Amino acid sequence: MTQARDPGPLTLAAPTVLVVDDERNIRRTLEMVLTGEGYRVLEADRAETALDLIGNPAQPVDVAIIDLKLPGMSGLEALQRLKSDEATRDLPVIVVSGHATVHDAVTAIKLGASDFFEKPLNRERILVSVRNSVRTAHLSRAVEQLRGELEARYEMIGTSAPMQRLFQDIDKVAPTKASVLITGESGTGKELVSRAIHRLSPRKDAPFVKVNCAAIPRELIESELFGHERGSFTGAQGRKRGFFEQAHGGTLFLDEIGDMDLAAQAKVLRARQNGEIVPVASDQ
Repeated sequence: MTQARDPGPLTLAAPTVLVVDDERNIRRTLEMVLTGEGYRVLEADRAETALDLIGNPAQPVDVAIIDLKLPGMSGLEALQRLKSDEATRDLPVIVVSGHATVHDAVTAIKLGASDFFEKPLNRERILVSVRNSVRTAHLSRAVEQLRGELEARYEMIGTSAPMQRLFQDIDKVAPTKASVLITGESGTGKELVSRAIHRLSPRKDAPFVKVNCAAIPRELIESELFGHERGSFTGAQGRKRGFFEQAHGGTLFLDEIGDMDLAAQAKVLRARQNGEIVPVASDQ
């Protein structure tokens, strides 16, 4: 007979431990030990029932204690399924057995079990393992939450110290009107950083204009950046708004500015310092 036993409502903050064992006395003993320490306990006597319980979002499981030998699907099979599913791979699983071999223990650990115990179970060792597993589960959830928050805020993710410093720098410069030099090798995310600065700035509702400076011919760079008046050169049939004007009130991202002609770089510097641009052939 397949069963799943819920001991009743506890506090929402109580971590939930799922005990999976076909021996009723083992389930009852673990329930008494765990509820005595403030845990909420779910029970199942088959792996199939356990997988259904774990997949129920209405009652998240923090730790699973699974017997190796079960009727139907084995504990190892259940462990393998949990660790191969992205939704459950981070769930800490403690494997127990009354007839285990060294090979069984090694296999369980290789499959991703957080711990392995032989029966009869030692109360203190089980409690220590469950506490450690709960901390691991909560830390994993906190990391995922932080990852989601970072991705939503910066459209980038990263928890390393250098990434945290980068996020701090973005937050520091975004509210200002300062020009920002972003350095890094190709493919390291310079545009992502510039877009994050724009999105977090008072200019977020104004245009973000990206310019690949290396792709603009030398003879057209001034016209593209600052615009031109009609008749300023052959083919100039009308007035053209340059990238600076297009980005007015927003952000202008000059990608690969180091590949730009030095004379053009000097004009960009003057425009930045003076806050004014002069279109090609303008008399202003």
